[in-house]
Amino acid sequence: MHSRIGRIRCPKWGHRDSSQRFGTVFLTLVCAAVLGSTPVLGQPSSRPYPSAQHGGNYLHNYYFPPAPSSTPWAPSWSPDGRWIAVAMNGSIWKVDPETGLAHELSYNKKYHSAPDWSPDGQWIAYTADDGGTTIQLEVVNVNTQRVHTLTSDEFIYTDPVFSPDGSQLAYVSTKPNGHFNVYVRPIHDGQWAGDEIAITKDNSFGRDRLYFG
Repeated sequence: MHSRIGRIRCPKWGHRDSSQRFGTVFLTLVCAAVLGSTPVLGQPSSRPYPSAQHGGNYLHNYYFPPAPSSTPWAPSWSPDGRWIAVAMNGSIWKVDPETGLAHELSYNKKYHSAPDWSPDGQWIAYTADDGGTTIQLEVVNVNTQRVHTLTSDEFIYTDPVFSPDGSQLAYVSTKPNGHFNVYVRPIHDGQWAGDEIAITKDNSFGRDRLYFG
């Protein structure tokens, strides 16, 4: 499917330093990981994301899901600077910034968001929100539009980011106890290539408190 978004006018980083991108995301995730707390349009009226605890022992975290919208958002430049991946209408699209022509890459009943390109430009990782119940990770092959489901359980996964060499994917998850922590897992050709490693853990300091990063 194709669509014309209109001429996009925004700063073009082009070949931005991937190590900076990876490091920035890690800092952001560690400082302010995420929690499902507020329903949005189209989500069930009951408590969303039941696997998520409302805050950790030290961090009270908040995750605000994307509002269903026809407006493109969450832009991610391709490594060669020729395309922009965006979330729009619940799908992932790649957009030609020169013409505004958008190509739909992913579509199913879930709400897709937060795209991130692999360094070789072959894959885009993104989140798939299942109506406020869970959020899973998927990847789509940019050339074939072949989709691989990376996770399919009761937990929440958000903010996928490829490592600079493309060999790992960093993300935030509520595994195993409902508190959000940062994980890294090897990935190859759109599939997991090893076990995940927990980068952060929910610690107990004997007193809950608010933390904003």
